[in-house]
Amino acid sequence: MVKPLKVIEPGVPDGGLRSGLPCWLEMPEPLTPDTVVAAVDRVLADLDRLGVSDLHLDPQASGYLVRFRKDGAFVDLGRRSCDDAGRLIARLKVMARLAVYRTDVAQEGSLALPEGRGSVRLSTIPTVNGERAVLRFLGVSEAYGDLESLGFDPDFMRRYRALLATPQGLVLVTGPSGSGKTTTLYASIKEIARHQGSYRSIVTLEDPVERNLGDVVQMEVSAERGLTFPTGLKALLRQNPEVLMVGEIRDRETAQIAVQAGLTGHLVLSSLHTSSSVEALIRLQDLGIEPGLVAGAIKALVSQRLVPLLCRHGDSDAVRCSRCGNTGLAGRRAIGELM
Repeated sequence: MVKPLKVIEPGVPDGGLRSGLPCWLEMPEPLTPDTVVAAVDRVLADLDRLGVSDLHLDPQASGYLVRFRKDGAFVDLGRRSCDDAGRLIARLKVMARLAVYRTDVAQEGSLALPEGRGSVRLSTIPTVNGERAVLRFLGVSEAYGDLESLGFDPDFMRRYRALLATPQGLVLVTGPSGSGKTTTLYASIKEIARHQGSYRSIVTLEDPVERNLGDVVQMEVSAERGLTFPTGLKALLRQNPEVLMVGEIRDRETAQIAVQAGLTGHLVLSSLHTSSSVEALIRLQDLGIEPGLVAGAIKALVSQRLVPLLCRHGDSDAVRCSRCGNTGLAGRRAIGELM
């Protein structure tokens, strides 16, 4: 549900952004080739500082609807003309090294945030009203999150940490899209690397690599190079690893290899798009994995969700403020079931 935007007047306390919002509303209109570069840089920096996860530029018959997502909630930033939005998208595509002139095909790329603050993944698609663009912000702060920062309760953490110290088996993190599965996998690998990295070989296979984990060996799936999840997983298993993280189990062959690896002395962490732990077991059987192999390989199933936290920086009679971009929310924490 899109929440109406309430602009806070200038003069916000330290930590707030100009006018309480990204400077989208301060951009000149119409944009010109001379102003679009600075405008895009400024908006990206402000959105990142606000902690925005996504920016949507949606083409409609009356122009482009622009909104961002923060802590799971959409905030409407108003509309821009098709010409302005076209210039913005073109500039973003230049930064992401995409073909600017190709507005008739889907494209994906990434671009760096100012001052080394992280990166942004850009996805564009053609629609009947024009080119749609969605940006996903992958800030540096996310890249260094650990298990404690996720917000799981102490009992969950104690049991889960014990599982990460086991020598073999398959640990699956489940949940719908946007429930924080990848974040949990990254935090889990960092936990293993911190406490066991000196004597365990740790590798990952991802599509794409969203965050650089430093000393961990990370490999990215690439259809152009013929490197799929099954072929990449087979190659990694020949590298003598003890711990593997597979971004997602999407097909039967990947599931078979992951299960076999979990049965043959490897600790395998991966994710499944299912709404519960029980559905994960059903999904593996649907992929053709025999129940006996599933029972032998599965070490644990984690089902998780992200719940929003209310902003507490505002006045007593107004929760929304400049610090939260008027969403009324200030972060999210994970809740999980461990089976």
